[in-house]
Amino acid sequence: MKTTKILSLLLILMPALLLAQPKEVIDAYNLNQAIVKKDVDQVKNLIEEGNDVNYQYNGRNALHTACDKDQEEIAALLIAAGADVNSLSEEGSGRTPLQFVTGDLMNDQPGLADLLLKNGADSNLSLNPDQVPLFDAITNAHVGIVKVLLEHKAGTSIQNSMSLTPSEYVTYLIDRGVTDAEKKSDLQEIKSLLSN
Repeated sequence: MKTTKILSLLLILMPALLLAQPKEVIDAYNLNQAIVKKDVDQVKNLIEEGNDVNYQYNGRNALHTACDKDQEEIAALLIAAGADVNSLSEEGSGRTPLQFVTGDLMNDQPGLADLLLKNGADSNLSLNPDQVPLFDAITNAHVGIVKVLLEHKAGTSIQNSMSLTPSEYVTYLIDRGVTDAEKKSDLQEIKSLLSN
């Protein structure tokens, strides 16, 4: 009963709390919501209104959110509006937009990775050696992203926390007994790409 009353009170006060925030917080909230909803027209309008595309809301800026949500068209708009392709999120271990793409467990988005890299994203920037974009892409068996990273000269001699290079790491994953046939096939292809 107490929980219900508290939730009801919060719902009543939420608009007032939101209005009490500085304008840049409200703008960043609205921009991030438009990205989550995949509303390209609203994103365009908010950019035209002068929203700061680099302002971090809940630890992420708009480009982090667009990359996390696999929104290549929106990411292109944000970059054109001045979004920093190498900005670190303020959440967790601090991830770049490229790391949101390479670290996606489900979706191989080589077009989005290429967009970021063509606009100056650093393919080796990471605060965590296990989350360097190439290691992330290998872990998630993203063949398309690995190809793009290699085309953009991602470091193949860097080492992760186990002192393994990307080539050694993919071999480690294969030898460790990957049971998913599709993932094993993708890792074999990545191994071939790294050996060329």
